[in-house]
Amino acid sequence: MAKFKSEYYLLCAVTFFVGLSFYSLVPIIPLFLKDTVSVRDSEIGLLMGVFSIGALLSRAVAGFF
Repeated sequence: MAKFKSEYYLLCAVTFFVGLSFYSLVPIIPLFLKDTVSVRDSEIGLLMGVFSIGALLSRAVAGFF
């Protein structure tokens, strides 16, 4: 079995922590919008849905290139 270089493990760790920092904000965004900006629940649902669909489509496009 081939051993990985230390750069590979560093890349995996950095990718993990970037994803962790980004997706830890996703559950907080609706609370912020409702409490601070006074956005209605239906608008928050629409925004989070658009965010999810946009993330899905952008990953497909990024993975193609």
